[in-house]
Amino acid sequence: MLRLLVGLGSIAASITINIPAFELFFISAGGGHGDYLWDKILFPLPRWVVANYRNLEYLWFVIRAVQFPIYGLIFALASAKGWKWHFITCVTLLAFHVTAVAMYFVH
Repeated sequence: MLRLLVGLGSIAASITINIPAFELFFISAGGGHGDYLWDKILFPLPRWVVANYRNLEYLWFVIRAVQFPIYGLIFALASAKGWKWHFITCVTLLAFHVTAVAMYFVH
């Protein structure tokens, strides 16, 4: 039962994180005249997809809207297997996201 609550909490938290993440994204966009810093930090993978696959450009909002809920779903699935898997998934996903951000700034 506790694993189910942790899993549902992960999904709920990830959906809740989306709201301030989008606020920071729109503020850093500055009406098209900003530096997009928070977009680069919070949404590196959707930004990379749109930059490299122009035919997906119209999905930019949808891709960003599902990034954190997908993270939450991954955490929920990992927590169903136990705390060890939840920890491993947390470290792996954090490393993946930080690497994506670093690659974006280097590129």
